[in-house]
Amino acid sequence: MDFSPSFNVRVECLGGDSGHSHLIQSLIQKSLRRISFLQGEDIFSLLPLVDVELVPSSNTYRIFLICKFYPGVERFFNEILSRWLFPGQKLTAHFSLHSIFSFSQSPLDQLSFCEMRFPLQKEQDFESIRRSFAQVLPEIRLGAVSPYQAHKILERRGLFSSDKNSLIQERVASLIHKRPEDFDYDVFGQMQHFFLSSAEGFKQVREHPHLSRIVYVFYLFRRRLKRVTEKAPDKRHVSFKVSQVRLHQSFGLQRVLGIFVGINFLKKHELFEEHHLEKAIQEYIPDARVVEGSLFVYLHKEERLQIIYLEIHKVGGGEFSSLEVQILRKRFPYALERQVETLMPALFMPRNEEEVMKNVIRLSQELKYLKDIPQVFISFEEQTDFELSFTVVLLRVLLESELSIATLFKQKAPSYSFIEDRVKQVGFMRGKYPKEATVFRLKLPKVLYMRGDHTVDLLKARQAVVEALLLTVGEFRDYNGGMIAKQAENLKAFKTLLTASRSEVELESFFHSIYPVEIRSVVDPLLLKALYEEWQAMLLQEDSSSFDFSFSQEKEGMIFMTRFVEEEIKPSLSAAMKELNLSSSQWILFSSKNGPYHYQGYLLLGGAKEKGEQLIQELQKIQDRVCFIGS
Repeated sequence: MDFSPSFNVRVECLGGDSGHSHLIQSLIQKSLRRISFLQGEDIFSLLPLVDVELVPSSNTYRIFLICKFYPGVERFFNEILSRWLFPGQKLTAHFSLHSIFSFSQSPLDQLSFCEMRFPLQKEQDFESIRRSFAQVLPEIRLGAVSPYQAHKILERRGLFSSDKNSLIQERVASLIHKRPEDFDYDVFGQMQHFFLSSAEGFKQVREHPHLSRIVYVFYLFRRRLKRVTEKAPDKRHVSFKVSQVRLHQSFGLQRVLGIFVGINFLKKHELFEEHHLEKAIQEYIPDARVVEGSLFVYLHKEERLQIIYLEIHKVGGGEFSSLEVQILRKRFPYALERQVETLMPALFMPRNEEEVMKNVIRLSQELKYLKDIPQVFISFEEQTDFELSFTVVLLRVLLESELSIATLFKQKAPSYSFIEDRVKQVGFMRGKYPKEATVFRLKLPKVLYMRGDHTVDLLKARQAVVEALLLTVGEFRDYNGGMIAKQAENLKAFKTLLTASRSEVELESFFHSIYPVEIRSVVDPLLLKALYEEWQAMLLQEDSSSFDFSFSQEKEGMIFMTRFVEEEIKPSLSAAMKELNLSSSQWILFSSKNGPYHYQGYLLLGGAKEKGEQLIQELQKIQDRVCFIGS
């Protein structure tokens, strides 16, 4: 219903002439007549007013907005119409106007009037335009009421990167005034690096508050790493932060985790890249994957530090649980330190032929009877970019019609690279059966034995050589690998007791951190599992003091775990263990470091359990002394 409103419109048009003001007043009056409301009703209760109408004379359609004024409302109105009236199609307005006005009855209540006119395309009809307009109408009304909601809508819809850059600059500038102790004007240099280095697509799908967070977290990480590296240049320092992130993808909203990592380099040829970081994350969340295109890196070669940001999502969708986030925050920095890769030249050490001959003679003396199994000595020889090489000395008694070692490998293990060096007879048994010495090399693909922390697992590679020999010559005596074999068996049994979600690198590092070394071959894997779980439980505990300890009673032993910050506490712990007067076969030591914390665990075996009460008292004394000094 058309009508003339009871309000008199007084237009405030800064810098405009009377003709311009008259035009604007006419457009506002026309727009108000498009909206039906009861005579005398308060118009402010009906705001915002939004509508679309056809302008037949010019073959265009106009969309207008009347709302309470706030700075930037016209930008929101223009953005939402030109980009999202028809998603995927950028509209160019033939006419665009914004003005501030008020009613004569309420001169202090400023209102905004916005109007945009677009050409009517041949393939369009006005009904399809009305339907498209109805889709964006709720968002226009919501954004016209609140600048906060307008920002959120544009974030959800996607701002132009230039608009986001302005918002990021405003946010970063505000930090300098709010937190001058943390931010100086050099933060703008970090911001400029972000603007120049980040791709348009990267900024397009991320909200501007999070993009601002990337800028200032990188700045804070760099300041901290420079400070701590100057104090302790020979130590590895890690800064880590994880946060929830929303990505506005074409298929909808995606929730992921944003990972910030800052790390210093200790050596010239160290390397830490996206795949290193992904491997570290997968140690604790195996189904985590890097979001494509989410990587952003700051590398300063002179300062020998690097800061990385990337995002992870779960395979198959789904959100990360609070426990997974907690595990990352507590234990992830420990995994990071192991992931730094050192680029090293290939290792080459010419074989000591004198040592080979000594091994031939030594093994020959071990063959005393016709039924003796072959005697083998295995030694590591060389590492190249692609292969690991082992030298094998094999002594056996040759009975009738025995095949050569080279033939056996060709028939039974053709996948192994076998290189024969020499074959010779070194004596006879009963004057008839020769003792044959075969010296050869086995080469293995290096990639098969790379651990998650980018080190080469020589024990695993050696075990592959053992398996190849079992396959070709059958049962044999591993002359220099008896203890190694027992350790490998015990390690395998220990890993079998734990769930598959555990990091294999972490389990192996734990096992090889146990002392004395010889006890790794004989200790019950169940006790090792209990010691490991006690350590894991302490890793997840809240950081409360400079020294903590826990203990648990097992059937075959008593377990203690300590956590402390100051390395000077280690001598006190050693003294406490010495007070127990235990033999080396009665207790086990485990030692590790995670972030600022040192961890030392003790396993009292068998009859040594009776000493548990005494050790509790000694640890309590250390805790009381540390707390007293700290206070």
